[in-house]
Amino acid sequence: MKKPKIEMNRDTIIAIVGLVFFLVLIILARMGGGEESLQPEASPTPDIPIYSPEADEDDEEVTSDNYHFTYTIEKDATKEVIDGKVYASKAKFSILGASKEEYVKLSNSYMRLVNGEYQVIDPTQIRDYLIYLDLDGITTLQSFSVAKNEEDDIYEYEIEITDLLDQYTDLDYDAFADYKTDKMTICYNKKGYIKEIRLDYSNYFSYLSGKDSVFKVTMEFDQYGEISDFEV
Repeated sequence: MKKPKIEMNRDTIIAIVGLVFFLVLIILARMGGGEESLQPEASPTPDIPIYSPEADEDDEEVTSDNYHFTYTIEKDATKEVIDGKVYASKAKFSILGASKEEYVKLSNSYMRLVNGEYQVIDPTQIRDYLIYLDLDGITTLQSFSVAKNEEDDIYEYEIEITDLLDQYTDLDYDAFADYKTDKMTICYNKKGYIKEIRLDYSNYFSYLSGKDSVFKVTMEFDQYGEISDFEV
């Protein structure tokens, strides 16, 4: 008995070829989508490029570890200015308040100038607020937060008090309580380097002290790549 012969006309063949081609496109699209899903999502806001900003490709002298900085700290009724410079792994700075204090930092070691000689000290002996000026800590807080406003290289953040407590203390707190938020603003220059950071942690300090408190900081950065090596 002869098997029935399947006859396909020209239109049928074209339809089958088209269907096969369509199925191949779907498979390729799914494969491509799988590869894309492995790529990390772009950050909604740029990371803080203080220690490691990407310098202008045409300016090899600009580096992330060569700059001048000025910090203005307002803590309740006290106001102080920290002015200094960074070159590679060392820094030299002065604290200007009721008197002038001079310090150097070599890697992670701090020294204070006393009677013409530098003496090694613990950083906690300098100021208790220095922990809040640490740039790595600020970067971490930025990663926890969402910029509520972005305009002309200026990013404004609402900082949760609970994030500050987690970052800087071991205190227990009511995770379900309604806390006020604090503020952080980060400004970049045209080359993508940090130009200014403004912190207002007054609500956080009020929470810690149990009374109305003020803690505001303005951190300014400039002269990237212009600082000459110096001895300490």
